[in-house]
Amino acid sequence: MSYWVLLTFVFLNPLKDFNTTLRLGPLDWYNLMYIYIIVAWFFNPNTGWIKTSVNKYFLIFIGFFIFSYFRGFAGPYPGDPIETLQDLKTIVTEIFLFFVFLNFIKTRRQMHLITVILAVVMIYESWVVINQYFEAVGNAGGGGFSWNLKSKITGTFLVKEGFSTASANEVGAFFALYTPFLIGYALGTDNKKVKTILFGLAVLFVFPLVFSFSRGGWIAFVISLSLYFLRKNKRLLIVFIIFLIISAPLLPSAVVERGSGISDNSATSRIDYWIESLGAMTNIPYFIAGIGFNQAGDYIGHDAHNSYIRVMLEFGIFGLAIFIILFFNISRLLNQIYVDVEEDPVLRAFLLGCILAFNSFIILNLVGTRMYNGAVAATLWAFLGTAIKAGIIKEEESFSESELYLAHNIEH
Repeated sequence: MSYWVLLTFVFLNPLKDFNTTLRLGPLDWYNLMYIYIIVAWFFNPNTGWIKTSVNKYFLIFIGFFIFSYFRGFAGPYPGDPIETLQDLKTIVTEIFLFFVFLNFIKTRRQMHLITVILAVVMIYESWVVINQYFEAVGNAGGGGFSWNLKSKITGTFLVKEGFSTASANEVGAFFALYTPFLIGYALGTDNKKVKTILFGLAVLFVFPLVFSFSRGGWIAFVISLSLYFLRKNKRLLIVFIIFLIISAPLLPSAVVERGSGISDNSATSRIDYWIESLGAMTNIPYFIAGIGFNQAGDYIGHDAHNSYIRVMLEFGIFGLAIFIILFFNISRLLNQIYVDVEEDPVLRAFLLGCILAFNSFIILNLVGTRMYNGAVAATLWAFLGTAIKAGIIKEEESFSESELYLAHNIEH
């Protein structure tokens, strides 16, 4: 039962315009799911605390979130306690999904199903974006797709009041994360039918990624794949570059202008924000302890547009250090497990997909606060827990084989 709740989460989490209607009194499905999982964790005798080399960093980082919540009310910009607590609960429970999936995933078949569910969600998300694109162009009287129509691309994500382009950026971040996951899975598997299907879907998903107008999404997608190809298969890197070159002339002029306009106001303003944010942190005690959770926007007067800078503003230099250490250790552990399971096509495929998605996530956070975006990041934490569990499954199987071999030798 617990596993099916997890599959429901993977399916519903990105579908924000749909799942917000699923309520039981004051509780939405998200609250109900977490209540169930926590109860199941405590009362299931087969579920314990699985140790990994990144657990302590996750717990310390969650501790920084909780400390920063209280720290915010001691500073000059105290927020609304209930609203800030709601944001804190959302962020912490999303990170908590790492431990949930780490504990409840048991078999390779379950990993397969998670991948299938994600692909189904992405197909639906892509279909919604494609419809929004043609509807936007049609309502504009035909012609090409322009920057002014970006606000019409929202996918299934909720539009944030007063910032109509937020959902388009979420669409870009979503496909920039999970398209590399499917590509990685395709590269890792030995099943030719699965390869063909996933590569075909990846080509389809480039469409909503392109028309999100999210340069951060484009950069993360291209760099994540390019770094892998450069390291593992330079021929694929050449093919990938040729694909980008061939497809460029087919793109609408608005997309080309967006991609080449690094000197426009959107890009230069972010650089100004980063400089201002870094300058603001020279004020003690903020350099040490941070301004407090959810207070960074008030402190500098705008969104930092960079998760690393926002973490530094809210948690201080020590919080930023543990954030970077956490990301470094996750990356190291994923690559270590990938090497250990390299001869196992099922686990190898899932691990490689997670590595590419996490690399894209690291890059995305340089140009946006995707760490704080539940519709984008929560599914990744779930996948990371599953990926690390893949290494544990491999170890358990190897141990069982050793036991059988030993028992056989003893009998004879």
